[in-house]
Amino acid sequence: MLRPLLRPGYWCECWTRSPATGPRSVLLASIETDSPSEATRWIRVTVRTIATALDRETAHEAWDWVAHGYKEAEDALRSREAATFALTQ
Repeated sequence: MLRPLLRPGYWCECWTRSPATGPRSVLLASIETDSPSEATRWIRVTVRTIATALDRETAHEAWDWVAHGYKEAEDALRSREAATFALTQ
């Protein structure tokens, strides 16, 4: 019996672009998860990690997503839709 090459899951990435990286984005971290809740949990941890380095307004936006906004992303993933969360400072 042949096994499928692909398995269901979720791929998460954390990218950055800054004066240090120039005009191109750089992949900082990535992870493969089995569920929408694992995917949003990883993103929430990543956002919490960088939040202290953000300016006040952007940090507020980050914490709002960590506390509440992730639920919309999780719902989208459950519906097999892509979800993106971006911060600009």
